Amino acid sequence: MTQPTASPPPAPSGGHHEVSVVIPTRERRETLGATLDALGEQRFPLERLEVVVVADGCTDGTPAMVRGYRAPFALRLVEQPAGGAARARNAGAAAASAPLLLFLDDDVVPAPGLVAAHVRAQARAPGCVAMGYSRPSANADGAGGDARALWRQRWEDRFRTMAATGHRFTYRDLLSGNVSIAAPLFAAAGGFDEEMECREDAELGARLLAAGVSFVYEPAAAGEHRGGGAAAAPRRRIEGRGDVRLGLRHAELRPGLELARVEERAEPLARSLRAVAFGAPRLGDVAAGALARWLGVLERLGARRRWQRLHAAVGGYWYWRGVAEQVGGRRALAEFLHGGAAVVAGDRGGPPLDVDLEDGLPQAERALDAARPASARLRYAGRAVGEIPPLPGAERLRGAHLRPALVGEALAWRLLMAMTFARAAAAGGASPRATPAAAGTRATSLVAD
Repeated sequence: MTQPTASPPPAPSGGHHEVSVVIPTRERRETLGATLDALGEQRFPLERLEVVVVADGCTDGTPAMVRGYRAPFALRLVEQPAGGAARARNAGAAAASAPLLLFLDDDVVPAPGLVAAHVRAQARAPGCVAMGYSRPSANADGAGGDARALWRQRWEDRFRTMAATGHRFTYRDLLSGNVSIAAPLFAAAGGFDEEMECREDAELGARLLAAGVSFVYEPAAAGEHRGGGAAAAPRRRIEGRGDVRLGLRHAELRPGLELARVEERAEPLARSLRAVAFGAPRLGDVAAGALARWLGVLERLGARRRWQRLHAAVGGYWYWRGVAEQVGGRRALAEFLHGGAAVVAGDRGGPPLDVDLEDGLPQAERALDAARPASARLRYAGRAVGEIPPLPGAERLRGAHLRPALVGEALAWRLLMAMTFARAAAAGGASPRATPAAAGTRATSLVAD
């Protein structure tokens, strides 16, 4: 394989580099230029900033543009034959000189405070992985109106989930388009898996969380994501292959992947296309292509619900097409999923931590923070309340996870009943009656105290 070549960086205007921004790029000269312009306007000392652009098989004049770019920060160009995003990011990290790596996609235009916000997040939680907020652009490319709106909604939902109080981070939360990590930690983890066509960020996330690395979300590290849009056929096909490869590397994740929902109820068209993806893919490609042409018609007619069903069915076909290419037939997929379920059943990450809530929520939270178990068995005055189960590919439990779990309907009801029986026993009388509606109110009151 031809080795990447790097141009020497210009001498910094003073001091040493504190942050290396690594930008992999391919055939996006214009958006890359906007990203570089925005980096020059950061509210961060530019003499302490280094930017490493990795041109991954570019043929659109990107290398020449970068060489001629007059940057107010140290700018380095790495060129390599087309090898994919994972290889490009690894090459950029290898060429970087700063102790903190900030991976930024070439279609994410950073707000002026992005770099400084990442530095603050790393200072607050040394050794963490910090995800920034990439706001979807109203003009995201590659999508029609309805498709763009659907993508924007799903993209925003990911950040809303991470911002929720007590969110339990999983491997899916590592988004490589706007993320910072200490260079020694990245190197020790082995970097991105270069055999992954996609899902390389999720795969790295699984390894980092398994090693006990903390994830944080920093909404102030904001940028505008000008790419994205609808999941086109080639991308969905790659995602199908990527999920299989992710499951091969981390068998415990298989039950939670999209491909594990093969037996779930679906629209008749979606079921038919899924069957064709495994049994007659050449026919399926033609059928999916013909159906995709109707999406524009339905959008122009304003038939949004029909558009959504057809969009899901066509996208689903290409996803299953990729799964079938990677795993083989339906029987091979069943064996693949069975192997993942067996791994999950046999490894719960250690015994659950017994937590008695009668001692008070602060005490229970401190116990979780001290033990960091994979799961917890909850009691109140010795009476079983329920369990916070292990979650494959997720961080181990922290105290912050307890209160959100207790507000859930099942645990709230059982907690209320355990509290009711305990108080009745202490009073020496009959247990008062409780209702499910009261459970949510009482549990919410408890966790808010």
